[in-house]
Amino acid sequence: MTASRKKGRENSVLYGIVLTVVYKKGRISINEIRGVFGRSVVTATSILILSGASNVFGWILTTERVPMLISGAITSLTSEKNIFLLLVNLFLLVFGMVMDSMPAITIIAPILFPIAASFGIDPVHFGVVIGFNLIVGLITPPYGVAIFTGTIVSGLPMEKLVRELVPFIVSSLCILAVVTYVPETVLCVPALFGLDK
Repeated sequence: MTASRKKGRENSVLYGIVLTVVYKKGRISINEIRGVFGRSVVTATSILILSGASNVFGWILTTERVPMLISGAITSLTSEKNIFLLLVNLFLLVFGMVMDSMPAITIIAPILFPIAASFGIDPVHFGVVIGFNLIVGLITPPYGVAIFTGTIVSGLPMEKLVRELVPFIVSSLCILAVVTYVPETVLCVPALFGLDK
């Protein structure tokens, strides 16, 4: 973490404390501050444990060569570009449900990009497909990491949170289908700036 980012976070905490005192007009007690810090520690710890477990799971998958086996299975199943994209979407949605996005991208992208290139898929388009899949996976039951984080932060039971997420999941899957099968939706922006091939 850079010094400026660390200083920015420290200032944010200080501003938060000052605003709390101002709006409470000096009526905030030490016990209330202790309670806020206690809840913050529990929330941050829970999220870090989830993230750590996700990273460990990613390491296990990598050492067992699971992504390579799956990519080999995908390429052996089809030589059709659209079916390849469908299989990649299914694989990445499941992968995104059990892993955090950054380790998933680090593990998956180097394996799938050469295969996508062999199908003639634009790298920018395929990168967006990978990223969008993993983001949708984060909010998809049964083990979306963002769902667990949401239940920890909000205090809502998982069933209620998932029920409220259903419209977002459905709309995200529809957008994913458009992004996957209509590459122009992604490539039009680089084309506007002359960054296309």
